[in-house]
Amino acid sequence: MTRLDVFGGVMYLLFFAPFLFPLAPWFAKRPRGAWRVCYGAIAVLVLLFPAIFSWGCDWSSCGQGAVAIFILAPVWLLFAVITPFSAWAAADKLARTSTSDPPRCKTPTQRASVRQREIDPF
Repeated sequence: MTRLDVFGGVMYLLFFAPFLFPLAPWFAKRPRGAWRVCYGAIAVLVLLFPAIFSWGCDWSSCGQGAVAIFILAPVWLLFAVITPFSAWAAADKLARTSTSDPPRCKTPTQRASVRQREIDPF
């Protein structure tokens, strides 16, 4: 395996990996979790790309880094913009679905009211 093969493999990884980032917020259980996953995904997109790209270019030293950056950077920036929209859609869907958690009641009268609604919803 030559250094150019490793560079090609790293470039394929860097090209196809960002397609998974907009999926991450959909694995959250609550709307706030979708946004937190989005923040994490954006941080990884911003921090991981330069690290892997510089490692791949330095290690292979094939001189193709300038060409690869013009192909890969727009893809990563595009998905860095798409991911918050995906998180917004996921958070909106999670906010609309009802949770199985019972409502939190502070006083005994509120608890009795909730119990009454559970027995007779109308």
